[in-house]
Amino acid sequence: MVRSFTALQAARPGFEADQLVTFQLALPGVRYPNPPDHARFWTNEYAYDPRTEENWGTVESDNHVVLPGYLRALGARLLKGRELTWEDVKEGRRVVVIDDLLATKAFPGQDPIGRHLKVRRAGQGDDRESVEIVGVVEHVRQDHPGRDGREQTYVSTALWPFNALYFAVRSPLPASRVVEIAREELRKLDPELALYDVRTLRGYLAQVTAGQRFAMQLLGIFAALGAGPRELVGLVVRQGLSLAALGIGVGIAAALALRRVLSSLLYGVSPADPATYAAIVLGVAILALLASYVPALRVARVHPARVLRSE
Repeated sequence: MVRSFTALQAARPGFEADQLVTFQLALPGVRYPNPPDHARFWTNEYAYDPRTEENWGTVESDNHVVLPGYLRALGARLLKGRELTWEDVKEGRRVVVIDDLLATKAFPGQDPIGRHLKVRRAGQGDDRESVEIVGVVEHVRQDHPGRDGREQTYVSTALWPFNALYFAVRSPLPASRVVEIAREELRKLDPELALYDVRTLRGYLAQVTAGQRFAMQLLGIFAALGAGPRELVGLVVRQGLSLAALGIGVGIAAALALRRVLSSLLYGVSPADPATYAAIVLGVAILALLASYVPALRVARVHPARVLRSE
């Protein structure tokens, strides 16, 4: 479990979570209507060869309608080609960015740039259209940092217009300040609109890995409950000596920093006298050992059943 949790913490989720704030904005359909016969889908069927086109609906992607700059703000690593551009939006280009999972599945050992996918048209029916692949990005583990999800496609609003917006803002400012600035700018555009579902990506990762952290804490509790007298004494003494070592380090650093001040108060002894420092370190260590060992012995003599009853 320890190795698994360590590996999970080191796993790259496909985006850079630090300094990233997300929030949502809903545009009322009355004042911000979608074009006629357009709908929003979270997934999208696609086809990459005659077999998948004939068996339409057997493969599908997590479909993301994004504006230029989104992938860069997210910190998604571009592996091949390019991201979507404002020219793609303005000119209504039928282009798509895919993730490496889809690239490996549809075009193993080949360069997918310039190839085409058939995707569902953004309407109410089952119409399809051909889109050109212009870029490949690293797969974003949006559900859990330790698990791959469905393959992903990224298209622009030129292909799939809709009236619900999700923002990702990367900034060194605190999240509260980022949201405050966003609300100020939003009021200038339309004072009746409001932001909601504000979160940091670091907080999101902590939320989705809460189960693993709880399991680690539970294992630690059971390990302590199962410890014998010797293990308990060792645990308490190690903690006491660790704190003492930290205090010794801070004290030595402070003493060395104040050598000039001390030198004016000393006679016949250097402010960095090795014997003095050695005596202090040894004395503090002995005191810390005694201060930890005595209560550790008391803990070791307490019967576990009595502790559980008192809890």
